[in-house]
Amino acid sequence: MLFSFCFFTKSKNTRFLMLLLYGFSFVVGIISFVFWGQENDSKLFSNPIREIVSPIIWFLYFFESQRVKETFILDFSKKQKWFRIVISSIVPTIAFIIFLVKSGAYMSDLDEAKKKHITDLTSIREVFEDPNFLLGEFKRRKNEVIQQGIRVFMQEYSFKDKNLNTRSEIIDFIYNNPEYSNLFQGIIYFCGLDCSPIPQDLTKSYFYLNNLSYKQKEEMAMFLAEMDLYGIGTKQSLANAVRNASYATNLDKTLQATQYYYFGLGYLYGEYYEKNIDKAIDYLKKSADLGDSSSAFLSAILMATEPKGRYNNQTIVHYFKRAILLNNRVAEQYLAYYYYNNNEYDLAEQTLQQCSKTNPECKTAYQKLFE
Repeated sequence: MLFSFCFFTKSKNTRFLMLLLYGFSFVVGIISFVFWGQENDSKLFSNPIREIVSPIIWFLYFFESQRVKETFILDFSKKQKWFRIVISSIVPTIAFIIFLVKSGAYMSDLDEAKKKHITDLTSIREVFEDPNFLLGEFKRRKNEVIQQGIRVFMQEYSFKDKNLNTRSEIIDFIYNNPEYSNLFQGIIYFCGLDCSPIPQDLTKSYFYLNNLSYKQKEEMAMFLAEMDLYGIGTKQSLANAVRNASYATNLDKTLQATQYYYFGLGYLYGEYYEKNIDKAIDYLKKSADLGDSSSAFLSAILMATEPKGRYNNQTIVHYFKRAILLNNRVAEQYLAYYYYNNNEYDLAEQTLQQCSKTNPECKTAYQKLFE
Protein backbone atom coordinates (compact mmCIF):
# COMPACT_ATOMS: atom_id res chain seq x y z
CA MET A 1 0.00 0.00 0.00
CA LEU A 2 2.84 2.39 0.91
CA PHE A 3 4.65 1.55 -2.36
CA SER A 4 1.42 2.18 -4.25
CA PHE A 5 0.86 5.52 -2.59
CA CYS A 6 4.39 6.78 -3.19
CA PHE A 7 4.55 5.56 -6.79
CA PHE A 8 1.22 6.95 -7.98
CA THR A 9 1.56 10.25 -6.12
CA LYS A 10 5.12 10.82 -7.45
CA SER A 11 6.45 11.14 -3.92
CA LYS A 12 10.14 11.89 -3.34
CA ASN A 13 10.28 8.73 -1.19
CA THR A 14 9.56 6.50 -4.21
CA ARG A 15 13.21 6.18 -5.28
CA PHE A 16 14.34 5.07 -1.84
CA LEU A 17 11.53 2.51 -1.47
CA MET A 18 12.05 1.09 -4.97
CA LEU A 19 15.79 0.77 -4.40
CA LEU A 20 15.02 -1.04 -1.15
CA LEU A 21 12.56 -3.33 -2.93
CA TYR A 22 14.91 -4.30 -5.77
CA GLY A 23 17.84 -4.73 -3.42
CA PHE A 24 15.78 -7.10 -1.31
CA SER A 25 14.59 -8.98 -4.45
CA PHE A 26 18.20 -9.41 -5.58
CA VAL A 27 19.27 -10.87 -2.22
CA VAL A 28 16.27 -13.22 -2.11
CA GLY A 29 16.99 -14.31 -5.69
CA ILE A 30 20.61 -15.15 -4.91
CA ILE A 31 19.74 -17.06 -1.73
CA SER A 32 16.89 -18.95 -3.37
CA PHE A 33 18.89 -19.88 -6.45
CA VAL A 34 21.93 -21.09 -4.52
CA PHE A 35 20.37 -22.76 -1.51
CA TRP A 36 16.96 -23.83 -2.75
CA GLY A 37 16.63 -23.62 -6.51
CA GLN A 38 19.69 -25.76 -7.40
CA GLU A 39 19.15 -28.42 -4.74
CA ASN A 40 15.53 -28.99 -5.67
CA ASP A 41 15.93 -28.38 -9.41
CA SER A 42 13.05 -25.92 -9.16
CA LYS A 43 11.54 -24.58 -12.36
CA LEU A 44 10.94 -21.26 -10.58
CA PHE A 45 14.65 -20.50 -10.80
CA SER A 46 15.41 -21.94 -14.21
CA ASN A 47 15.75 -18.36 -15.58
CA PRO A 48 18.48 -16.49 -13.62
CA ILE A 49 17.94 -13.30 -15.71
CA ARG A 50 14.43 -12.97 -14.36
CA GLU A 51 15.30 -13.80 -10.75
CA ILE A 52 18.73 -12.17 -10.27
CA VAL A 53 19.72 -9.90 -13.17
CA SER A 54 16.34 -8.18 -13.46
CA PRO A 55 16.44 -6.62 -9.93
CA ILE A 56 19.98 -5.30 -10.66
CA ILE A 57 18.82 -3.56 -13.85
CA TRP A 58 15.82 -1.95 -12.17
CA PHE A 59 17.93 -0.97 -9.13
CA LEU A 60 20.41 0.86 -11.36
CA TYR A 61 17.59 2.44 -13.34
CA PHE A 62 15.96 3.96 -10.25
CA PHE A 63 19.34 4.95 -8.87
CA GLU A 64 20.75 6.71 -11.97
CA SER A 65 17.82 7.61 -14.23
CA GLN A 66 17.31 11.32 -14.82
CA ARG A 67 13.73 10.63 -15.77
CA VAL A 68 13.10 9.05 -12.35
CA LYS A 69 14.67 12.08 -10.65
CA GLU A 70 12.40 14.41 -12.61
CA THR A 71 9.26 12.31 -12.05
CA PHE A 72 9.25 11.56 -8.32
CA ILE A 73 9.64 15.09 -6.94
CA LEU A 74 6.50 15.98 -5.01
CA ASP A 75 6.12 16.62 -1.32
CA PHE A 76 2.75 17.07 0.35
CA SER A 77 1.15 18.75 3.30
CA LYS A 78 -0.34 16.48 5.97
CA LYS A 79 -3.87 17.09 4.65
CA GLN A 80 -2.94 16.28 1.07
CA LYS A 81 -0.90 13.31 2.17
CA TRP A 82 -3.70 11.60 4.10
CA PHE A 83 -6.18 12.26 1.29
CA ARG A 84 -3.81 10.68 -1.24
CA ILE A 85 -3.09 7.76 1.11
CA VAL A 86 -6.82 6.99 1.35
CA ILE A 87 -7.32 7.30 -2.42
CA SER A 88 -4.26 5.23 -3.28
CA SER A 89 -5.37 2.55 -0.81
CA ILE A 90 -8.71 1.94 -2.52
CA VAL A 91 -7.35 0.57 -5.81
CA PRO A 92 -4.95 -2.05 -4.36
CA THR A 93 -7.52 -3.03 -1.71
CA ILE A 94 -10.25 -3.60 -4.30
CA ALA A 95 -7.78 -5.42 -6.55
CA PHE A 96 -6.71 -7.62 -3.65
CA ILE A 97 -10.32 -8.50 -2.77
CA ILE A 98 -11.09 -9.35 -6.40
CA PHE A 99 -7.94 -11.48 -6.53
CA LEU A 100 -8.99 -13.38 -3.40
CA VAL A 101 -12.49 -14.02 -4.74
CA LYS A 102 -11.22 -15.17 -8.11
CA SER A 103 -8.50 -17.26 -6.51
CA GLY A 104 -11.07 -18.97 -4.29
CA ALA A 105 -13.27 -19.74 -7.28
CA TYR A 106 -10.28 -20.91 -9.29
CA MET A 107 -9.03 -23.15 -6.49
CA SER A 108 -12.52 -24.57 -6.09
CA ASP A 109 -12.72 -25.31 -9.82
CA LEU A 110 -9.20 -26.75 -9.73
CA ASP A 111 -10.09 -29.00 -6.80
CA GLU A 112 -13.20 -30.25 -8.59
CA ALA A 113 -11.20 -30.84 -11.79
CA LYS A 114 -8.69 -32.93 -9.83
CA LYS A 115 -11.51 -35.00 -8.35
CA LYS A 116 -13.03 -35.54 -11.79
CA HIS A 117 -9.62 -36.65 -13.02
CA ILE A 118 -9.37 -39.19 -10.20
CA THR A 119 -12.82 -40.60 -10.98
CA ASP A 120 -12.46 -40.57 -14.76
CA LEU A 121 -13.37 -44.05 -16.06
CA THR A 122 -12.08 -43.28 -19.56
CA SER A 123 -8.51 -44.06 -18.50
CA ILE A 124 -9.37 -47.59 -17.34
CA ARG A 125 -11.36 -48.16 -20.54
CA GLU A 126 -8.33 -47.11 -22.59
CA VAL A 127 -6.28 -49.72 -20.73
CA PHE A 128 -8.75 -52.47 -21.59
CA GLU A 129 -9.12 -51.28 -25.18
CA ASP A 130 -5.45 -52.05 -25.72
CA PRO A 131 -5.34 -55.76 -26.64
CA ASN A 132 -1.71 -55.96 -25.57
CA PHE A 133 -2.73 -55.27 -21.97
CA LEU A 134 -5.15 -58.21 -21.68
CA LEU A 135 -2.97 -60.51 -23.73
CA GLY A 136 -0.10 -59.64 -21.41
CA GLU A 137 -2.28 -60.51 -18.41
CA PHE A 138 -3.15 -63.87 -19.98
CA LYS A 139 0.49 -64.59 -20.70
CA ARG A 140 1.41 -63.99 -17.06
CA ARG A 141 -1.01 -66.73 -16.04
CA LYS A 142 0.34 -69.20 -18.58
CA ASN A 143 2.10 -71.57 -16.14
CA GLU A 144 -0.90 -71.57 -13.81
CA VAL A 145 -3.18 -72.61 -16.69
CA ILE A 146 -0.76 -75.35 -17.77
CA GLN A 147 -0.82 -76.83 -14.25
CA GLN A 148 -4.61 -76.70 -14.20
CA GLY A 149 -4.73 -78.53 -17.54
CA ILE A 150 -2.34 -81.21 -16.29
CA ARG A 151 -4.51 -81.80 -13.20
CA VAL A 152 -7.59 -82.27 -15.39
CA PHE A 153 -5.84 -84.68 -17.73
CA MET A 154 -4.37 -86.65 -14.83
CA GLN A 155 -7.87 -87.24 -13.52
CA GLU A 156 -9.40 -88.22 -16.86
CA TYR A 157 -6.59 -89.66 -18.98
CA SER A 158 -3.84 -90.95 -16.70
CA PHE A 159 -2.01 -93.56 -18.76
CA LYS A 160 -0.20 -94.76 -15.66
CA ASP A 161 -3.54 -96.00 -14.39
CA LYS A 162 -3.79 -98.10 -17.54
CA ASN A 163 -0.52 -99.80 -16.62
CA LEU A 164 1.22 -98.18 -19.60
CA ASN A 165 4.61 -97.58 -18.03
CA THR A 166 6.94 -97.46 -21.03
CA ARG A 167 7.11 -95.47 -24.24
CA SER A 168 6.63 -98.61 -26.35
CA GLU A 169 3.49 -99.53 -24.41
CA ILE A 170 2.10 -96.04 -25.02
CA ILE A 171 2.91 -96.27 -28.74
CA ASP A 172 1.24 -99.67 -28.99
CA PHE A 173 -1.84 -98.32 -27.19
CA ILE A 174 -2.11 -95.38 -29.62
CA TYR A 175 -1.54 -97.69 -32.61
CA ASN A 176 -4.42 -99.88 -31.46
CA ASN A 177 -6.75 -96.86 -31.14
CA PRO A 178 -6.11 -94.98 -34.40
CA GLU A 179 -9.34 -92.94 -34.23
CA TYR A 180 -8.04 -91.35 -31.00
CA SER A 181 -4.40 -91.12 -32.05
CA ASN A 182 -4.24 -87.30 -32.24
CA LEU A 183 -6.25 -86.88 -29.03
CA PHE A 184 -4.08 -89.25 -27.00
CA GLN A 185 -0.84 -87.81 -28.34
CA GLY A 186 -2.05 -84.26 -27.66
CA ILE A 187 -2.86 -85.19 -24.07
CA ILE A 188 0.34 -87.18 -23.52
CA TYR A 189 2.58 -84.39 -24.73
CA PHE A 190 0.67 -81.81 -22.70
CA CYS A 191 0.78 -83.84 -19.48
CA GLY A 192 4.30 -85.09 -19.89
CA LEU A 193 5.77 -87.22 -17.13
CA ASP A 194 2.88 -86.42 -14.78
CA CYS A 195 0.62 -88.90 -16.53
CA SER A 196 2.85 -90.89 -18.89
CA PRO A 197 6.49 -91.96 -19.41
CA ILE A 198 6.87 -89.40 -22.24
CA PRO A 199 8.31 -85.91 -21.52
CA GLN A 200 6.15 -82.83 -21.97
CA ASP A 201 6.22 -81.10 -25.36
CA LEU A 202 3.57 -78.37 -25.58
CA THR A 203 4.25 -77.58 -29.24
CA LYS A 204 3.54 -81.19 -30.23
CA SER A 205 0.51 -81.21 -27.95
CA TYR A 206 -1.02 -78.20 -29.73
CA PHE A 207 -0.20 -79.71 -33.14
CA TYR A 208 -2.03 -82.98 -32.41
CA LEU A 209 -5.02 -81.35 -30.69
CA ASN A 210 -5.40 -78.85 -33.51
CA ASN A 211 -5.62 -81.73 -35.99
CA LEU A 212 -8.46 -83.62 -34.30
CA SER A 213 -11.45 -84.83 -36.23
CA TYR A 214 -14.32 -82.33 -36.33
CA LYS A 215 -16.33 -84.20 -33.68
CA GLN A 216 -13.38 -84.55 -31.32
CA LYS A 217 -12.45 -80.92 -31.88
CA GLU A 218 -15.90 -79.85 -30.69
CA GLU A 219 -15.14 -81.48 -27.35
CA MET A 220 -11.60 -80.05 -27.07
CA ALA A 221 -12.35 -76.66 -28.67
CA MET A 222 -12.37 -74.62 -25.47
CA PHE A 223 -9.10 -76.18 -24.32
CA LEU A 224 -7.51 -75.37 -27.69
CA ALA A 225 -8.88 -71.82 -27.44
CA GLU A 226 -7.25 -71.54 -24.03
CA MET A 227 -3.91 -72.66 -25.49
CA ASP A 228 -4.27 -69.98 -28.17
CA LEU A 229 -5.16 -67.26 -25.69
CA TYR A 230 -2.37 -68.03 -23.24
CA GLY A 231 0.22 -68.88 -25.90
CA ILE A 232 0.66 -72.48 -24.76
CA GLY A 233 2.50 -74.54 -27.39
CA THR A 234 1.69 -71.94 -30.04
CA LYS A 235 1.97 -68.24 -30.75
CA GLN A 236 -0.53 -66.29 -28.65
CA SER A 237 -3.50 -65.33 -30.80
CA LEU A 238 -6.88 -64.01 -29.70
CA ALA A 239 -8.26 -64.49 -33.23
CA ASN A 240 -7.40 -68.22 -33.14
CA ALA A 241 -8.81 -68.48 -29.62
CA VAL A 242 -12.13 -67.03 -30.77
CA ARG A 243 -12.15 -69.26 -33.86
CA ASN A 244 -11.52 -72.42 -31.85
CA ALA A 245 -14.03 -71.41 -29.18
CA SER A 246 -16.67 -71.06 -31.89
CA TYR A 247 -16.38 -74.83 -32.58
CA ALA A 248 -17.44 -75.75 -29.05
CA THR A 249 -20.93 -77.16 -28.43
CA ASN A 250 -22.86 -78.65 -25.48
CA LEU A 251 -20.92 -76.63 -22.93
CA ASP A 252 -21.62 -76.48 -19.21
CA LYS A 253 -22.34 -73.12 -17.56
CA THR A 254 -18.71 -72.29 -16.75
CA LEU A 255 -17.35 -73.08 -20.22
CA GLN A 256 -20.28 -71.28 -21.85
CA ALA A 257 -19.39 -68.18 -19.83
CA THR A 258 -15.77 -68.47 -21.01
CA GLN A 259 -16.87 -68.92 -24.61
CA TYR A 260 -18.99 -65.75 -24.47
CA TYR A 261 -16.06 -63.93 -22.87
CA TYR A 262 -13.83 -64.88 -25.81
CA PHE A 263 -16.50 -63.74 -28.26
CA GLY A 264 -16.83 -60.43 -26.41
CA LEU A 265 -13.09 -59.86 -26.64
CA GLY A 266 -13.16 -60.79 -30.34
CA TYR A 267 -15.74 -58.05 -31.04
CA LEU A 268 -14.02 -55.57 -28.70
CA TYR A 269 -10.64 -55.82 -30.45
CA GLY A 270 -11.80 -56.73 -33.94
CA GLU A 271 -10.07 -60.14 -33.71
CA TYR A 272 -11.69 -62.85 -35.88
CA TYR A 273 -14.85 -60.70 -35.89
CA GLU A 274 -15.26 -57.15 -37.16
CA LYS A 275 -14.91 -54.67 -34.29
CA ASN A 276 -18.31 -53.93 -32.74
CA ILE A 277 -18.60 -52.47 -29.23
CA ASP A 278 -22.33 -53.17 -28.90
CA LYS A 279 -21.88 -56.87 -29.72
CA ALA A 280 -18.85 -57.00 -27.43
CA ILE A 281 -20.95 -55.65 -24.56
CA ASP A 282 -23.81 -58.06 -25.33
CA TYR A 283 -21.54 -61.12 -25.17
CA LEU A 284 -19.73 -59.84 -22.07
CA LYS A 285 -23.09 -59.35 -20.33
CA LYS A 286 -24.11 -62.90 -21.26
CA SER A 287 -20.85 -64.18 -19.87
CA ALA A 288 -21.33 -62.13 -16.69
CA ASP A 289 -24.84 -63.52 -16.23
CA LEU A 290 -23.31 -67.01 -16.30
CA GLY A 291 -20.80 -66.08 -13.60
CA ASP A 292 -17.68 -64.65 -15.26
CA SER A 293 -16.22 -61.89 -13.07
CA SER A 294 -13.96 -60.33 -15.72
CA SER A 295 -16.86 -60.03 -18.15
CA ALA A 296 -19.05 -58.34 -15.54
CA PHE A 297 -16.44 -55.70 -14.76
CA LEU A 298 -15.42 -55.09 -18.39
CA SER A 299 -19.03 -54.78 -19.59
CA ALA A 300 -19.76 -52.28 -16.79
CA ILE A 301 -16.71 -50.15 -17.69
CA LEU A 302 -17.56 -50.19 -21.40
CA MET A 303 -21.20 -49.21 -20.79
CA ALA A 304 -20.24 -46.53 -18.26
CA THR A 305 -17.89 -44.84 -20.75
CA GLU A 306 -20.18 -44.97 -23.76
CA PRO A 307 -21.99 -41.69 -24.64
CA LYS A 308 -24.68 -40.84 -22.09
CA GLY A 309 -28.01 -42.44 -22.86
CA ARG A 310 -26.62 -45.46 -24.69
CA TYR A 311 -27.01 -47.64 -21.60
CA ASN A 312 -29.21 -46.86 -18.63
CA ASN A 313 -27.86 -46.23 -15.16
CA GLN A 314 -29.55 -49.28 -13.56
CA THR A 315 -27.94 -51.68 -16.05
CA ILE A 316 -24.47 -50.24 -15.53
CA VAL A 317 -24.77 -50.36 -11.73
CA HIS A 318 -26.16 -53.91 -11.95
CA TYR A 319 -23.05 -55.20 -13.75
CA PHE A 320 -20.69 -53.34 -11.41
CA LYS A 321 -22.49 -55.01 -8.50
CA ARG A 322 -22.44 -58.32 -10.35
CA ALA A 323 -18.64 -58.04 -10.64
CA ILE A 324 -18.42 -57.26 -6.92
CA LEU A 325 -20.49 -60.35 -6.06
CA LEU A 326 -18.17 -62.40 -8.27
CA ASN A 327 -15.20 -61.16 -6.22
CA ASN A 328 -13.68 -58.75 -8.70
CA ARG A 329 -11.12 -56.90 -6.59
CA VAL A 330 -11.48 -53.43 -8.12
CA ALA A 331 -15.14 -53.29 -9.17
CA GLU A 332 -16.29 -51.59 -5.96
CA GLN A 333 -13.77 -48.78 -6.36
CA TYR A 334 -14.87 -48.04 -9.92
CA LEU A 335 -18.54 -48.27 -8.98
CA ALA A 336 -17.82 -45.47 -6.48
CA TYR A 337 -16.21 -43.45 -9.27
CA TYR A 338 -19.26 -44.03 -11.45
CA TYR A 339 -21.53 -42.76 -8.66
CA TYR A 340 -19.31 -39.70 -8.19
CA ASN A 341 -19.33 -38.82 -11.89
CA ASN A 342 -23.13 -38.98 -11.83
CA ASN A 343 -23.29 -36.62 -8.81
CA GLU A 344 -24.43 -39.37 -6.46
CA TYR A 345 -21.91 -38.30 -3.84
CA ASP A 346 -23.49 -40.07 -0.86
CA LEU A 347 -23.44 -43.43 -2.67
CA ALA A 348 -19.87 -42.81 -3.83
CA GLU A 349 -18.78 -42.02 -0.27
CA GLN A 350 -20.54 -45.07 1.20
CA THR A 351 -19.07 -47.37 -1.46
CA LEU A 352 -15.51 -46.11 -0.90
CA GLN A 353 -15.90 -46.42 2.86
CA GLN A 354 -17.02 -50.01 2.41
CA CYS A 355 -14.22 -51.08 0.08
CA SER A 356 -11.59 -49.20 2.13
CA LYS A 357 -11.75 -52.13 4.55
CA THR A 358 -10.07 -54.41 2.03
CA ASN A 359 -8.66 -52.15 -0.70
CA PRO A 360 -6.03 -49.50 0.20
CA GLU A 361 -6.71 -47.68 -3.08
CA CYS A 362 -10.30 -47.12 -1.99
CA LYS A 363 -9.03 -45.53 1.21
CA THR A 364 -6.71 -43.23 -0.75
CA ALA A 365 -9.54 -42.28 -3.13
CA TYR A 366 -11.87 -41.57 -0.20
CA GLN A 367 -9.32 -39.23 1.36
CA LYS A 368 -8.82 -37.33 -1.90
CA LEU A 369 -12.53 -37.02 -2.68
CA PHE A 370 -14.18 -36.52 0.70
CA GLU A 371 -11.65 -35.40 3.31
